[in-house]
Amino acid sequence: MFPYYSQDAVLAYNIKKVNIPEKYKLEDGSANFDLIYSDMNLTGDKNSMVNLLKILNFIGYKEIIW
Repeated sequence: MFPYYSQDAVLAYNIKKVNIPEKYKLEDGSANFDLIYSDMNLTGDKNSMVNLLKILNFIGYKEIIW
């Protein structure tokens, strides 16, 4: 039987593994999602699963661990 993982937990795990480009880093080392969001010209909910996956791809993360 496979363990159940929520989509939020899977996404959070993957985001932690991302090497964030310096341009998008805040002073504390976290990602500046507002800047990424505006650079990508995304529309809609910033926290939607689709937009977060687009952001991961945009900043160079290519492998999603499900």
